[in-house]
Amino acid sequence: THYSRGEHPQAAEALTQMLASLPANAAATDDLARRAYYVRGLAEYGEAQSLAGQAKSQKLTAAAADLRQFLKLADKAAEAPDDRYMLGLCQAGSGKTAEAAATFEQLLKDFPQYHGSDKVRYELAWSYRDLSREDDAAKVFADLAEKNTSSPLAAEGRFNVGEAQYAEKNYREAAKSYYQTERQ
Repeated sequence: THYSRGEHPQAAEALTQMLASLPANAAATDDLARRAYYVRGLAEYGEAQSLAGQAKSQKLTAAAADLRQFLKLADKAAEAPDDRYMLGLCQAGSGKTAEAAATFEQLLKDFPQYHGSDKVRYELAWSYRDLSREDDAAKVFADLAEKNTSSPLAAEGRFNVGEAQYAEKNYREAAKSYYQTERQ
C-alpha cells in the first residue's frame, strides 16, 4: 500500500476517494471507514513532516480533523490513547496549543497507565511553556522525572525543573535538580 511505502500524499488521496465512495450511512458506522479516517490522519501527519510553514499547519489541521472523526466513531478501544496522543501532536504542530494541552491533560486523566505517558507529559509541559504557563510546565516536567524514571525524557524533565528553579532565583534547588539530571 502507499502508506506502508511512505507515500503519504498518495495514501491520503486513495483513502479520500474510498471514503467518498462509501454510502453516507456506511461512513458513520463502517469499521473500514473508521480505520480509513485513522490511516488518512496518519498519512497527513506523515506528509506534514516534510513540509514547512503554512502548508505544514494546514496538513496537521487536516490530520487532526481525521483523527477527531476516528475518535468520534471509535469505541473505548485500546488504541484510543495512541490516537489521542497523535491528535495532540497535530494540534500542537498546527498552532492550536491550548487544544493540544487539553488533549494531553484528558489523555493522562483517562489513561493514567498509558505506556506513552512520558511523551504525553513531555508534550504537555512544552504546551504549557508555549502558553506562558511556566509553573504548570515545571510541575509536569517534575512529574515526568518522578513518574517516568526509566524514560529517556526523564533527565530532560529534571533539567527543565532546574531551569525553572534557576529562573526563580532558587539557586540551591536548581543545583540539586541539575545534579539529579546528571545522575538520572
